[in-house]
Amino acid sequence: MVGNSEVSHTFVVDWAASWSSIEEVRAAHRAFDQASKRVAARGIAIQCLHSVFVTGDSRWICLFTAQDSNAAGLTANLAQIPQRFIREGVEVMALPDRVSVALSGRRL
Repeated sequence: MVGNSEVSHTFVVDWAASWSSIEEVRAAHRAFDQASKRVAARGIAIQCLHSVFVTGDSRWICLFTAQDSNAAGLTANLAQIPQRFIREGVEVMALPDRVSVALSGRRL
């Protein structure tokens, strides 16, 4: 976790664009990482959890945690990511009994 405050909210960047190369996506991710460090230097908790580029849809999806929507918005602004591509989410956990049923091949 980056920053001093407790992280409690999950957010996603879901940015569909006409990316001309994977390097453009990497540049967007680097900009987000650098912005996160700048925000964290202010004592605001934020952490990138995972980032993936969906090539068939030209979508960059980045899952991150932040202490609140203001921290997420500030990071997006610093990284020059349009805020319309940032959404708050809710973490979903599989229950152990449902996982074992799913793995056995039976329908839930």
